Amino acid sequence: MKKYHRAGMLLTTLLLSCAVSAQGLTAEQMQQLQARIQAEMLKAYGLPAAPAGSSMAGPAAPPVVSEEELAEKLRIGGAGSVPFFDVVTRRDGFLVNGQAILDPEGRISRYAVDPIGGSATYLAETAGRAAKIKWISLGRLDQPVDIGQAVSGPNGWTVTTASGKVLSGELLILIPGGVIVSRQSAAFRYDAGKGVSNIAFPDGYQITPLQHGAVGTTDTILLERQNSSAGNPVADIGKLFGRIAGARIEDYAFMNLRTGSLIPLNIDSGGKSVHSFSDCRRKNGLVNYCERMTSFESLYDLQGQRNLSHYYWRADWFRTPSGAYAVVQENGLKEINIIDLSNGRRINAFSRGLGIAGYNVVVSGGKVRIVANWAFQDHVIPDVEAFVQTGGSSASAEASAVASSPVAN
Repeated sequence: MKKYHRAGMLLTTLLLSCAVSAQGLTAEQMQQLQARIQAEMLKAYGLPAAPAGSSMAGPAAPPVVSEEELAEKLRIGGAGSVPFFDVVTRRDGFLVNGQAILDPEGRISRYAVDPIGGSATYLAETAGRAAKIKWISLGRLDQPVDIGQAVSGPNGWTVTTASGKVLSGELLILIPGGVIVSRQSAAFRYDAGKGVSNIAFPDGYQITPLQHGAVGTTDTILLERQNSSAGNPVADIGKLFGRIAGARIEDYAFMNLRTGSLIPLNIDSGGKSVHSFSDCRRKNGLVNYCERMTSFESLYDLQGQRNLSHYYWRADWFRTPSGAYAVVQENGLKEINIIDLSNGRRINAFSRGLGIAGYNVVVSGGKVRIVANWAFQDHVIPDVEAFVQTGGSSASAEASAVASSPVAN
C-alpha cells in the first residue's frame, strides 16, 4: 500500500511540473511530454513499459478514407451481384436465400436490404453502446466493408463515417449503403462514396420513430403531424365519431426524400396508444367504474397481440423492379390500398365495411404479395406488381373477392 501511496505522490508532482512546462510547446513536443508521463506512470506502479507506438488512451481510431475510395470498395464488392433475394430476420443477423448473415465483431441488431441492387447495410454491436456500420454485397457475403461507427447515448446517436464525417441526432435509420440520422424537424443522409445531404421536413410534421418500410431504396419516409393529439382519449373518441361520419383524418404522410413532395395518408394517430384501467369496481352487469387510466404508445396491446391501429402496422413500402409501392391500411381498418409512390395513385386491394383484422407484406421468390385476414381466413394478392399493372381489375369492393385458400402469415 505504501508503494502505491508513494507512486501517487510522485505522479502528482510529475503532473504539476509537466503542466507548468507544457505552456508554449509545439504539437510534437506535447506528444513527447505525454509519452513521458505515460512511461513514468507505468514505472511508478511497477508495470512493464508500453510497446512503442501504443497509447493508454485505448485503440487508435480507424484511418480515414476518402469517399472516392469507399465508392471503389462498394463497386468492387457489388460486382456480379444477382438481384432479388429472399430475406428473413433472425435474432442475431438475418438470412439471405437461406444463408445466415452474421458478424464476428458483434451481434447484428439492425439491417437494411436492397433486394434488387443486391446489397445490405447492417449494425454490428461491438462494445457497450458502440457499434460498427457495415455494407455487404449479397452476392459476396464474405467481404463486408466498414462504412462508419455509431454510438448511442442519452440524447440519441452519433455516427462517425469512415470518411471522417460526423452526424448526430435522435434517430438512426439504416439504408442500403448508408444511414439517415434524424432530429425532430430535419434529417441528414449519408451515402457511402457520395457524402452527406440535408433533409428538411415540412412545417407541422415530424418523423415517426418507427419506419416499417424500405426508406433507402424507395427514397420515402413516414411523417406524422406534430399536433395530432395522439394518446388523448377524448381526442380519440372525437376521431372515432369523425370516422363514423366518413371524415378523412390525415395525421400521417409519406415524404419523398429527393423532392420533398407529400402523399397524405388517411390514418389517424389516436390508435397508436393503449389504455390501461385500474382501481375498477363493478357498477352494473355491463359497466365497470375505474378510478385511474394510463395511456402509453405501444406496438402491442395488453394481451400481447398486435395493436393493429398503430401506424407501424398500417403502412409498409418497398421497391420492385417496376417501381416503388406502399401498402397502407386506411379509413379506419376498412381498406387496404396500394399506393404508387412515384405519383400517389391509389389502387384498392381489399375493402370491408366491418374492418380488416390486419395484413402482412411477404417477399418471396422475387414477388411481393399481400396477405390480409378477416373472418378467420387469409385473403391473398399473390403479385403486387401484376396487380398494379392490370389496374387492380381483380380487386374487390367487399370481402367476397380476391380471396384464396388460407396461407401461413
